[in-house]
Amino acid sequence: MNDLLKAAACFAGVALLAADVRADGRAARLDRALTRRLPSRRPGAAAARAVTRLGDPRVAFPVAAAVRARRGTGPFGALVVGAVARKLLSDAVARPRPPEAGRWDRPEGFSFPSKHTTAAVLAAGAAADGDPRAGATAGALVGATRLYLGVHWPGDVAAGALTGLGFLYAARALRRA
Repeated sequence: MNDLLKAAACFAGVALLAADVRADGRAARLDRALTRRLPSRRPGAAAARAVTRLGDPRVAFPVAAAVRARRGTGPFGALVVGAVARKLLSDAVARPRPPEAGRWDRPEGFSFPSKHTTAAVLAAGAAADGDPRAGATAGALVGATRLYLGVHWPGDVAAGALTGLGFLYAARALRRA
């Protein structure tokens, strides 16, 4: 499948998840059921908070910019456009966070899509010359910590990863055109 089709598939997945979340559909109900199963005690929460900070845009984006500065600009535009698009989508969906009682970190803003997961995908992908595999790996790692810390629903993490990957694939398709 070419990169443009992969980008379209990612964006379609995000759109479907956003519609489901807004309508309190199956995915939203599954999110709640999975989140309720998280243990009340979370050993290693400090380590998870350290890893999750790698997806904080205040950390991830400057690191990606520094790497790209040494290699040339490359796919850095996908990072900027993707971050803006994620914020607009987050404000439009306005999904609340999981219950505060289960959180092991202090999140900010709305829950959908995960800002840290999106930032990790975009920053790692940009640093790796637009490689979506690097983005997916970073997104999986950071996204898992967001779930473990109880600050996101599973659908938020999936949407964050798909958002980031969609922009990486779109950027790669444009570069190859």
